[in-house]
Amino acid sequence: MILPIADASGKRFYQNEASLSTSGIEGEIAATPIAKHLTIRANYTYVDGKNQTASLLFNTPFIAKHIANVILVADLFDHLQLTPYLQYHSQRGRDPSTGDPRPPKNGYALLNLNVRIHDVLVRKLEFFLHATNILDTKYTAPSDFPPKVAGVLPDDLVNPGFRVLAGARYNFL
Repeated sequence: MILPIADASGKRFYQNEASLSTSGIEGEIAATPIAKHLTIRANYTYVDGKNQTASLLFNTPFIAKHIANVILVADLFDHLQLTPYLQYHSQRGRDPSTGDPRPPKNGYALLNLNVRIHDVLVRKLEFFLHATNILDTKYTAPSDFPPKVAGVLPDDLVNPGFRVLAGARYNFL
């Protein structure tokens, strides 16, 4: 894992630290099809992050322990696929061992939508649209800098709001 590190003067740089270990459990259930051309899936992940060395100044509370998704896939009109999905990340903490006085970051849920149109104009040509954070949920990720770099508490990392990615793909095979 590449981590931001600060020297005694407060200058920040990045360092590869091979001491982070994550483990957990994942599960998924799916009903396919629950109706003609309709599939629903739900998955859950429990993540336990550990710092394997004392050389780091902080542990891993900034990793969400609970992550879940509910995904609906609707295949319509033989050429259109709509995939709305809800994505959840649980609260992420701070590392009290570094003296970080800030409260934990709240969990958040994002509503996303993928649209895929394929084999309409030309066989093997696909158009796609990915809309992320449709409800424009405001959320931040905890800064993973040790909190008092040169006497300053770093800001949390602001995540992007609503965004759209569109494109086209052609399969040459």
